[in-house]
Amino acid sequence: GRFDMSYVGPDGSAQRPLVIHRSSIGCYERTLALLLELYQGRLPFWLAPEQVRILTVGEVSAPAEALRRQLAGRGLRCTVDQRSESLGRKIQDGRNLLVPVVAVLGAREAEGGTVGWRTLGGAQGSLGREAFAEGCLQAVTHRVEPDFTKG
Repeated sequence: GRFDMSYVGPDGSAQRPLVIHRSSIGCYERTLALLLELYQGRLPFWLAPEQVRILTVGEVSAPAEALRRQLAGRGLRCTVDQRSESLGRKIQDGRNLLVPVVAVLGAREAEGGTVGWRTLGGAQGSLGREAFAEGCLQAVTHRVEPDFTKG
């Protein structure tokens, strides 16, 4: 009405268009939907609902839980995958769920105080647990993707 719009109807007369606008979701939901579409589901590390997934190899549940507590104590969102699946299957599941960083913790890493890591971008390596936790925290603080190669 305010724009004085019209169109020509089937009978040749001028008709005023009607637009019915209805949204079943609110502002926050639309914003989240926009972000998911923009990033194609692959949210940046600092925004991802699960930032780190710790994958266990063998019987290392206590060190894995200690690492989870260490990361969670720094405000990071992480989980431990202790399923009896193969390591390859666990890595693939993490990749399919778009978890930005997977940390691998087996007997060798538990003994040496290190953690193996792999990012969605394909980078991988091994790092001390404290340096790994600090790298994750710095990535969240500065809102960048983690770069463990500098540690």
